[in-house]
Amino acid sequence: GPIDTFQLTGTQLNKNALKKILNWGTTPWVNLTSAFQNCYGLTNIDKSDFYSDVAVNLTSAFENCNNLTTVDFTGWKATGLTSLSSWFKDCTSLTSFLMKGNINLNPSTANHNSLFENSGAATGCSFDMDSINFSTTTGSQQTKQWFYNSNIKIDSKLTNWTFPAANWNLEDFFYDANIIGSNETLDISNWTLPNNSSTSLKEMFRNFSVNGTGAEQVVNMTNWNFGSIGVMNGFLQGTGIRRITGLSTWIANGLTNISNILNGAVNFSID
Repeated sequence: GPIDTFQLTGTQLNKNALKKILNWGTTPWVNLTSAFQNCYGLTNIDKSDFYSDVAVNLTSAFENCNNLTTVDFTGWKATGLTSLSSWFKDCTSLTSFLMKGNINLNPSTANHNSLFENSGAATGCSFDMDSINFSTTTGSQQTKQWFYNSNIKIDSKLTNWTFPAANWNLEDFFYDANIIGSNETLDISNWTLPNNSSTSLKEMFRNFSVNGTGAEQVVNMTNWNFGSIGVMNGFLQGTGIRRITGLSTWIANGLTNISNILNGAVNFSID
């Protein structure tokens, strides 16, 4: 049958021989769990023609590729991602990551946590990920800690994200992440969040940019629609952000827990 599962094994020397991924072929992939994990020689993933019209597992596919600098997933097509857990975790040299379009997470209650945990070069990674659309996903989802302790360059584009009306766990999404750069505004505007009272945004931005660079850390959060989300305790607790713009445009209809939402935030202002 077709080759739809892959994992690079063998000695570390063999793994280090991989330098680039140029083409993914035409056979739909099913399982790439840990496929390129610890491939220290991998530096680039060129514009991707990645294709899978079946359920595919990408758990830890590029985890700890610590010399990987640029990733372009703008051409990918995957209709049923069973797991993205730790996909690019610990990629500590990453400077550019491009991904756009529809993302269908499947099945429900799957683990899609920690995608970019501990990732990004010391000078920051430009995450060009505008217009991410999860609206075709059904069922509850675990999407915690996507950018936990990552280095996000201030010119990143994380705008226009759309979630379905389902129970999602977005806790700690930007916990301990740092903004790298100054004299610009990090744009994470126009988010339509899961319109479900069981969705949790607990500590979503806790300690965000406490160790960031630049004296003026400005974040644009214009037009965030929280729908009927109830849990936001510790949402901005301990944040190092200096200013957030757009809070007057927020829409929230069902908040039940906002305890410690700004606890520990110092030198902080709202426009």
